[in-house]
Amino acid sequence: MENLYRSFAKIAVLAYLSILPMQAMTMDLNEIIPSLYGGDGVTLWDTHSTAFTQASLEDLQGLSETLSDFSQPSLSSIVGLTFEFDPILDEFVPTTTTQSLGSSLTERPQTVGKGVFTFSIAYGHTKFSELDGHSLDSLTLDLGHSDPPPGALTCLAPGFPNPPPDNCYSFLDDVARLTLKLDITQQFINLSTSYGLTENVDIGFHIPIIHTKVSASSVASIVNDPSIIYSPLGGNGSLHGFDPINGDDPVSSASGSHTGMGDFFIHAKHHFYDSDKLNLGSLFQVRLPTGDEDNLQGIEDVGGKAMLLADATFPLNNGSLTPYLNAGIAVNTSNSGQDKLMYNVGLEYDVIFGEHHTSASIDFMGRNTITNKSDSGEDIYDLGLGIKYALTKRGSVYANIILPINDSGLRPDVTYIFGFTWTK
Repeated sequence: MENLYRSFAKIAVLAYLSILPMQAMTMDLNEIIPSLYGGDGVTLWDTHSTAFTQASLEDLQGLSETLSDFSQPSLSSIVGLTFEFDPILDEFVPTTTTQSLGSSLTERPQTVGKGVFTFSIAYGHTKFSELDGHSLDSLTLDLGHSDPPPGALTCLAPGFPNPPPDNCYSFLDDVARLTLKLDITQQFINLSTSYGLTENVDIGFHIPIIHTKVSASSVASIVNDPSIIYSPLGGNGSLHGFDPINGDDPVSSASGSHTGMGDFFIHAKHHFYDSDKLNLGSLFQVRLPTGDEDNLQGIEDVGGKAMLLADATFPLNNGSLTPYLNAGIAVNTSNSGQDKLMYNVGLEYDVIFGEHHTSASIDFMGRNTITNKSDSGEDIYDLGLGIKYALTKRGSVYANIILPINDSGLRPDVTYIFGFTWTK
């Protein structure tokens, strides 16, 4: 067992080095978007230089906070055959009660077997493309004008009368429009283990190593109120404009990347009901906030998850059909933490030809926020498709894609996951 953990540590170090960025970080990733336009808000020219400064600071910060609310896909603790000890052969052999390799996206009730150790490594890639249904290539922020001081003109007309007539240029209704292009990409390597304390109880942990890259660019423009036709000013008549010398250039960009360990997960699983057809179990998981929240790689404070697990296996042609279900709740102990209902429903078909064992699975995955709801990402629904192949009785490889079903929150077009698991 000591040699196994030594090997695990070496793999963890190599995995970390494999996705290290080539450039150093100059700022935290959650500061990238607020740093646009010098980080002090949009500045115009002349006397109205700060007309949209406060709105830009607030809106860019709000956008950054909305974009930071995402997490990596949750992978199951066992991906492969389960084992039991055969006293006659004096070794661990695959169980005869199930012939399912198991989905890599949904937990199954079965445990690995007393004294059995499993190790899994998975690589995932996600490029986010939408925020609440809006393309990240062309997000728009319309900034409102700041309130004028008491007694100041609020509308311009020839001769600059105060109070102004009805037909005047209502410059307070002008808008500074930011058209943003965002590129947010995340790669992760997930290292996980499970160990059978008894025939029906497993313990284990997950360590995600994450590389996140964020780049943002913005083009600003002034959208004048239609009443500008009454403006007494020369030129285009607008009171607002950009001046790269005395204010901000209308074009701004910033980028950065970070590699680090995400939140650390510890789990325990109990397989409490076993029959020829139906299996029931429970999973308890604790999340430790080891990831860097400011770099979009962790969640504030300790969290946890409790899930009920169920599956049933039915023979079908040369293999077996296994419907399965996970349902439970995930909690966060911080004051602003969101608690979520979580559930996965899926179907797996396993086929065995001699020594070759292959499976295909489909998963529906849902998360519904039940506390501290926000305007974005309250309800997340995904579809997972996977294939798995047992290289030997102890090792298997798998591949999955995850497709978003709805457009709530920050969403990719597709997430790719490739993994390998080995049992000792």
